[in-house]
Amino acid sequence: MRNYTANNPTFNVLAELRALAQRPIVTLEDLRMVGRKQAAALAARLDVPASGVPARLTTLIPSIRIEYVDDVPAPGVTFWASHHWHMHISAVDPERRRVATILRELKRVIDHPLHARLPAISAHEWNALAVQFAEEVLATVLNQTKKGATL
Repeated sequence: MRNYTANNPTFNVLAELRALAQRPIVTLEDLRMVGRKQAAALAARLDVPASGVPARLTTLIPSIRIEYVDDVPAPGVTFWASHHWHMHISAVDPERRRVATILRELKRVIDHPLHARLPAISAHEWNALAVQFAEEVLATVLNQTKKGATL
C-alpha cells in the first residue's frame, strides 16, 4: 500500500481497500481472509483512539459522509447519493456502538462492487463479514490506544 499523505490528492483509501479483493475470490473463507487484510490495513491507517475513528474515516475517505440521526430504523443505514456514501448512524447509541456501526457500514461500502460478482453469498454472510471487519478494526484500535497509554 502507498503511504498516506495529506497533500496527495490521488490517494484513495477506499480503492486501496477494495484492491485487496481483486485476487480470485471463490469461497466465503476467501472473503473472510480478504476482510482480515482490509481490517489490518485500515487499522494501520487510522492511528486514532476509537472516539476519533469517524472523523479520521471521513478524512481518509472523503466520499463518506457520516450523520448522527435520532430516528433511524436500524443502528446504521448507508446509501449512495450525490456522489457520496451517506451513513446515517443512530445518535442514541453509545459511542462505541456508533463506531462499530460505522465500521460495519464501511465494510458494506468496501464490498459493494463484490456483490454482483458473488451472488451465492447470502445477505446473512455479507452481514457476518461486515461484523467481523468492524470487530477486528475496533480491537486493533483499542489495543493501539492501550499501548499508547502505557508508554
